[in-house]
Amino acid sequence: KWVLADVDEYTDKTKEKNTSIALMYHLYKEPLYANVPQEKKDLDILVIGFGMYGRKFLDIILPIAQMPDKKLNITVIASSCKDKDEYLRLRPQLSDFFDIDGSVSHEKDNYGTIRFLEHKFSLEEQNADYYLKLLYNDKQPDYTFISIGENADNMKLAVMTGFSTMV
Repeated sequence: KWVLADVDEYTDKTKEKNTSIALMYHLYKEPLYANVPQEKKDLDILVIGFGMYGRKFLDIILPIAQMPDKKLNITVIASSCKDKDEYLRLRPQLSDFFDIDGSVSHEKDNYGTIRFLEHKFSLEEQNADYYLKLLYNDKQPDYTFISIGENADNMKLAVMTGFSTMV
């Protein structure tokens, strides 16, 4: 169990409900596991942008992405470390179940890892280089969620980076 404290204070209830429904419907149509081979032991998810939509996406996938014999590895790229701090402050028990930025020893049993990185977003070509360099030594994500602003910007970034995406 993890706690989402004071959510009503920070969200527009109608918009939040509609956003949740839209994200859940998309995940129904495009499930997280669709691109993951059965024998693969990890499910690697990349979240680019951590505003309201990125946070809601993470809230939705954390419980539904837990699958037997698969570790969940999530990388979140936020424009500010304040986004991470606020997210974790509102979910104090999340670290009981996930290794957040290396906070838990690898020997401890958990559902997976959540890694937060900070990067200021723009639609310059160097962003594509940043993402490709970031992921060069890492596994390529099985699923990518991009929410940096307008849909056109999300699509442009998806094309620049070569990620299949949901915008």
